[in-house]
Amino acid sequence: DLGNQSAIQRFVVLLLLATSPATLPAHLADLDKVILKHPLVVAAISASAAYLSGDYLGFLRFYKEADFLSAVAVAELANLARMRLLWMISRAYPRSVGDSVSLRGLVKLLACQDEAHARAFLSFHGLAVEEGEQRDRVLFPKKGCVDE
Repeated sequence: DLGNQSAIQRFVVLLLLATSPATLPAHLADLDKVILKHPLVVAAISASAAYLSGDYLGFLRFYKEADFLSAVAVAELANLARMRLLWMISRAYPRSVGDSVSLRGLVKLLACQDEAHARAFLSFHGLAVEEGEQRDRVLFPKKGCVDE
């Protein structure tokens, strides 16, 4: 009987990811196969692999769907993943003309709680949100713009 061991190991995996990712492989190697196959632990390992491999969408998807304690364990990493994903998006658009992206789309992509949370995050990182008749858009600066 595993009892609560799988739930505890899930938190241990997530806390190691957040605080000491280099020790994560050694910890996983010490776990019993039954624990490693438990869905709670599998999800934590998948989230860790996503974050460490740069799959920030996958990691943020886990974060958005995680229980409260799991989300708290990796909340700091979630903000870092959002920032890295935002950086990737900003580098992907045609910088000579600038671009805009739907705020609603970024709320979902960045796994934000709501539009207010996304606006605060985007504003902190220097991006403006333009209010439109149909939907609000996030404006990315043009190349050579003072705001960049």
